[in-house]
Amino acid sequence: MTNKIFNVLKPYNDLDPVMVYRNLRNGMWSVMQRGIVVVHATHITLQGVTFKVREASRLKVIREKRKNVHAFVRGWLCDSNLIRASNKAFGLADDECFRHVPVSYNPYKAGYFYDKSTSLPVDSSDFCDMLVGDNDPVIAIWREHGH
Repeated sequence: MTNKIFNVLKPYNDLDPVMVYRNLRNGMWSVMQRGIVVVHATHITLQGVTFKVREASRLKVIREKRKNVHAFVRGWLCDSNLIRASNKAFGLADDECFRHVPVSYNPYKAGYFYDKSTSLPVDSSDFCDMLVGDNDPVIAIWREHGH
């Protein structure tokens, strides 16, 4: 994996999906597998992505006005170079056949992750690139049809 900071806390299995959330204490992405935090990182790339919100916990945030972990990006860890490598295999430029969409989540605005430019719900994507400290820290990536 190519990550700026990638602290492995516990062994993890590449074959099982992970759930990633923003850790408000350390400012990094926390990666959970089977309910246990196994990695903290500043840059994570996932494939086969779904965006999940636990509605009961979201309603608790609204009611108590206190943050808790209830929204996740679920998928399989992959190297961000996988996206570029798949394009090179087809003789395409790095981002030629991919659509990139900045995604956000705000429990007070909606009960789902949404496209930052249209506010439309986003529930899945082919890949997701997550970078701490960026203006658009979560980018959903879809392979364009026809490529």
